[in-house]
Amino acid sequence: MLKPGDPVWVKVRDYGFVGVAAVTGTPEPARDVKVRNEAGGLLPVLDAVKPGSFHSQFIDDLEKCEWFVPVDWLETKPQSEAV
Repeated sequence: MLKPGDPVWVKVRDYGFVGVAAVTGTPEPARDVKVRNEAGGLLPVLDAVKPGSFHSQFIDDLEKCEWFVPVDWLETKPQSEAV
């Protein structure tokens, strides 16, 4: 349901809010998301994380899979400074 321009707040349970961002693109299922590796190349996000992360067993089920949305971080704080 997120769309470009929407705000996103990040909260750490039992601590508070640690970041705010603005959505910059449309949501994509995890299977389609690429991230940059240390060498600057692109690889699927599910290959860059611990096996089994992000409900990878549901990679082909668009109702159950994880979705990612690109954001522009406006402000972040360490957990010790959560609001």
